[in-house]
Amino acid sequence: MISFIVPAYNEERLLGTTLDALHTLKQTARLILDQGGDYLMVVKKNQATLYEFLDMLFRLPAHPADHEVWDQVGPTSEKGHGRLETRSLISGNAHIEDVDWPGVAQVMRRECERIELKTGKLTHEVSYGLSSLGVEQADAAALEALWRGHWTIENGLHYVRDVSFGEDAGRAATGSTPRALASVRNALLYLFRREGWRFVPDALAHYGASVRRALILVGLKVNT
Repeated sequence: MISFIVPAYNEERLLGTTLDALHTLKQTARLILDQGGDYLMVVKKNQATLYEFLDMLFRLPAHPADHEVWDQVGPTSEKGHGRLETRSLISGNAHIEDVDWPGVAQVMRRECERIELKTGKLTHEVSYGLSSLGVEQADAAALEALWRGHWTIENGLHYVRDVSFGEDAGRAATGSTPRALASVRNALLYLFRREGWRFVPDALAHYGASVRRALILVGLKVNT
């Protein structure tokens, strides 16, 4: 998934494009940079070579004389959805010259530990990241906000599409139909949020009960 996140940072607005591991590609990084944007790209074990290189990078000693910087935020804990989650992130530009990636200015190491409160099951995940935002633009706290914001959108959007819009139960699975339907659902969700609806089922019921309301929602003029 690709998300556009704008968190508050140092009384300014920090814009970045966040991408999960599936979209962490050099050509994508170049495209974002060519458009004047910045990126935060997640690296997981499915990209074994890059993951192992970044893992090695964080084990090397930094050299302050070379103006290399490490910054850390966390660990911070948050309880919700029946689990306790603890996160921490280290970021910086140490050995950045060794990272073969377009426009990379910082690397990140993020640890996330989850405890299922009912079962006591413990999971521990380490992910790495790449960003074109320099240390003067984004410290560890800002990068964690970008990273966290990506999954907030990911979880909220996909849950609504799967459950409220019934996307998982849909049978359209050939050609461009699934992508077209996903775009329609995303557009509807945007329109619902713009109109102030918090609960999608309520919005669906409201507009589904009146063709006139539905037409007004999508910006069409309706004769009174």
